[in-house]
Amino acid sequence: DIEMTINWGDGSGAESFTGTSYYEPSHTYSAPGIYRVDFTFNDYSLINVFNAGTDLSDHCNVSAFHNASLFTKITEFDIEGTGLKIWSYSDGFAPTTKYLWFSDNYLSSAQMDKLLTYINGLTFNAGSKELHMWQITGAQPTSVGLAAINSLESKGWSIY
Repeated sequence: DIEMTINWGDGSGAESFTGTSYYEPSHTYSAPGIYRVDFTFNDYSLINVFNAGTDLSDHCNVSAFHNASLFTKITEFDIEGTGLKIWSYSDGFAPTTKYLWFSDNYLSSAQMDKLLTYINGLTFNAGSKELHMWQITGAQPTSVGLAAINSLESKGWSIY
């Protein structure tokens, strides 16, 4: 069984979930802001797909995703929502990752370049992979990001 605890970062206390299937926990924040949401699992190798999104109200900003490499059997990371404005990195994604989604976000060109360069520098298992980056704003990667995209494509990534 998977045991998951979520601390929503607003002082409301942690919530725990236990079971063997799909979870779709949600939380409503009382005020806009940047909140650190912490997820812990009893066994990260039991997780195949991780999807973190916002409610489109701009109340939650994903400011960092730490310990991504603990998800040793993950095939898909889906980090989406209009609140995704800042991204920082502490470690790599699991090499088993096949699908990365960064969608409905407000990344600047510099942030897109940083994310693309970061992903390009990681080691993933062989095979086809997909990177989805959908912007709310009109920002586009610069030559730095485009070079990372070309490199990722040469490694078997499809970029959308």
